[in-house]
Amino acid sequence: MSLKVLLDTGFLIALTNKNDPDHQVAKEYYELLTNKGVEIYLSTIVASEFAVKQAIEDLPLDEWLPLSFNLPHSVKAGKFKNAVFATREKSDRRDVVANDISILAQAAHEQIAIILSRDKNTMHKWCSKLNDAQLCSITCVLLKDGFHPASLGLSGDQKSLV
Repeated sequence: MSLKVLLDTGFLIALTNKNDPDHQVAKEYYELLTNKGVEIYLSTIVASEFAVKQAIEDLPLDEWLPLSFNLPHSVKAGKFKNAVFATREKSDRRDVVANDISILAQAAHEQIAIILSRDKNTMHKWCSKLNDAQLCSITCVLLKDGFHPASLGLSGDQKSLV
């Protein structure tokens, strides 16, 4: 089974904006994934979030696998939301939490083991809560932690999957 990675909105923003503080790390991860032949997924939910402020055509869409939000994803998202919404804090924006949990449900259903993100306050937080509840097994790799190929289960060289 090959490695599958889903890109979150913050990752896309960092990747496409050379002035973004996380741009270099996003670029290094993207180059590594591309060079290793990793399956890269773009959720339609992420695409809609990105499109709020930037043209989706700015992305290398032909290099990624589109991931539509379908009925099996919505069923899993409902289960996830039921399990964790009770622990949502008042400061958590419901729409952001709902989107992130839906993205996590997509990843879990499609057996995508890794999400690249920079969102510690929602995506990473909810991923951890769902993992702790044993509802999924997804690693949320944060750009702020720097470029570490081992966090993806990969070596840093350009040839082999490890």
